[in-house]
Amino acid sequence: MKTTIDFLKFRTQSPPFEVFRAMSKPFGANAQFLVMGGEDKGVEGFTTRVVVKLVDVVAFSMDFGGESQRGWVRETMTGATCLLVQDWGAMQDLVNRLDTAQLRRVDVALTTLEGEVTHESVLEAYTQGEFKGRGRNPKMTMIQGSDHWDGRTIYVGNRKGAKYLRAYEKGLEQARGLAETL
Repeated sequence: MKTTIDFLKFRTQSPPFEVFRAMSKPFGANAQFLVMGGEDKGVEGFTTRVVVKLVDVVAFSMDFGGESQRGWVRETMTGATCLLVQDWGAMQDLVNRLDTAQLRRVDVALTTLEGEVTHESVLEAYTQGEFKGRGRNPKMTMIQGSDHWDGRTIYVGNRKGAKYLRAYEKGLEQARGLAETL
């Protein structure tokens, strides 16, 4: 089994360049290759977006500016770029180093290679009430395609809630590609 951070978003009231400097440490020896790009139009109420690259790969983006944002700087990393982080302890320490830092979203991916967690075991855990919060099971949605190679997916909770689980059979998706090449 392998656990990784698959998406990270936080915000701080530290200035953008200070965020850039602080974000360098988690990239370890590769920090010397981080380059702050030019400014683009911001999204979701922010007026400015800056993309930071590690050589040719986007490492993270920073959104800032805009009256409605009241001084917040938002930092976002996707799953592919989370793999570039060499020191997650240094990333965790940003909460102490940046002004009013707040974690907004973190996605944790658990990859099982030998069937340690199955569709059936997630369904059973839900049925047994293992996902209960405040005495109630959250909403569950199950998706199963007509083609068994599509795999099956279970969603527990709500993406807008504090906790959300998506369990899917990625192995079938990958195995299909192998089967088609034989």
